[in-house]
Amino acid sequence: MSASIHFPTQFEKAEDKEVLLKYLGSRIAKNKMGQHWEEVLNRAKSEKDMQVFLEQYPELLPGIQDKHNGPRKGIIVSQFQFGSDYKADFAFVTTNSMELQFTFIEIEDPSEIIFNKDDSFSQHFNHALQQVRDWMRWSKSNTSNLLHMYADLFQNYNISNDLKTSRGFLIYGRRSEIESSQRRKERWSSLAAENSREIQIMTYDRLGAFFVTHPSDEVIRELVTCSYKDRGFVFRPSSIAFPHSLNYMISRELQSDVL
Repeated sequence: MSASIHFPTQFEKAEDKEVLLKYLGSRIAKNKMGQHWEEVLNRAKSEKDMQVFLEQYPELLPGIQDKHNGPRKGIIVSQFQFGSDYKADFAFVTTNSMELQFTFIEIEDPSEIIFNKDDSFSQHFNHALQQVRDWMRWSKSNTSNLLHMYADLFQNYNISNDLKTSRGFLIYGRRSEIESSQRRKERWSSLAAENSREIQIMTYDRLGAFFVTHPSDEVIRELVTCSYKDRGFVFRPSSIAFPHSLNYMISRELQSDVL
């Protein structure tokens, strides 16, 4: 198996390039990855805990496989700042033969409550959902700005005839809270259906469904987590983890690869 790093990925240090080169095309056992996911999810004390995990394992992010080509250049942006007031925890661009789509993801502390005691949605949940709605409004009015920000991803790719769309994901809370009463289940289902066209709402447990199908499979690492700086995509070395407990395997063929 061979691996290469493509433009526009940038590096702050020369050694970061070598780290990424060894990572790309390597494999991780899906069931071991799932065990780590459960451990992190159950002990998470803040949103940051989940941010760090998902930076290291972006394959779990929703929408990654929705377009057959996947994220452009395999790039996932962490803490993507856009406009003057907005920051998405994760963002990426996907394309197919007819559509160019911007995806923005908001994650919250998995221990945050979804409902109040009277089964109404909590203030924190409503605030998070409103934030994603604001992103969608902004992106509709500022598509040209987004295209400019992501211009390096469209080198040698004609986007003039593509339909430009945006969507948002909100990852919030645990399924057990929703299933604790029929009223909560109905309200959650109604809200999810209401927002399904542009915004998808899901619990962390839904992300975990990634591990249910073919748990013995291995995942090929192809996505690159970057920061967005000065209109560039800078690799985040902190997003690479080689934990032996996860049975992380680097293919021998990769050790001699060159750019």
